[in-house]
Amino acid sequence: MIALGLGVGLIALALYELAAKRAFVRSEFVRRDKEPGLFWFVVVGKVAVGAFIIFTASWRPIRAFFAFYEKQTKFSDMSLHSHYAALFADADREFGPTSAQTLSGIVGFSAGGPVSMCRLGTDDVYVTCELSLAPDQKVSKQGLRYELLSRLPLSESDTQDLLTGIGSLSLDAVLGDRHTVDVSAISPSPDIKKIRLKLFSSCDIGGVGYGIYEVCNADAV
Repeated sequence: MIALGLGVGLIALALYELAAKRAFVRSEFVRRDKEPGLFWFVVVGKVAVGAFIIFTASWRPIRAFFAFYEKQTKFSDMSLHSHYAALFADADREFGPTSAQTLSGIVGFSAGGPVSMCRLGTDDVYVTCELSLAPDQKVSKQGLRYELLSRLPLSESDTQDLLTGIGSLSLDAVLGDRHTVDVSAISPSPDIKKIRLKLFSSCDIGGVGYGIYEVCNADAV
């Protein structure tokens, strides 16, 4: 802490000399108007020494922080990959592999933006990829934390809007297999006024039950 304070003090002193209001700036050793070259040499030297002291004093905690961050990031990436590889296994077999590209908005779902989702195979089949890990999601009637799947005849953006609305509902209400929901207020299609959830698949991951519920048109089922 002492070294950090010394370094910051040297830099602050150098910046003060640069920002002094008078036209003739006096440093500790020289006047700027008489020997400008030496003045700048002193100022730059103080900044360099201060920066070196700060870097030296901070290097170990900085290195420790980035090492910890890298470890956590790798761990999180591996955990997410294994989680969704297990959860999407049945869907991958039926519809084709999950796209590596995640469709998400600039604003995240937790902040009021659209839910993240992935495409399955080459047809218009989409599955959300963040709801099952949302801490606020209500566990389903079947005791599962879950994602939503859709193969309704909707565009990509309309599908995302519909799944976002149902995903938001899953944070407030307990849903489950064969539950019917009136979506007329948020439906992007006049042909879809009610949806029915159908349990598509389920699995156990780390002792916790997870599943995928397909969003079906209740009037067409």
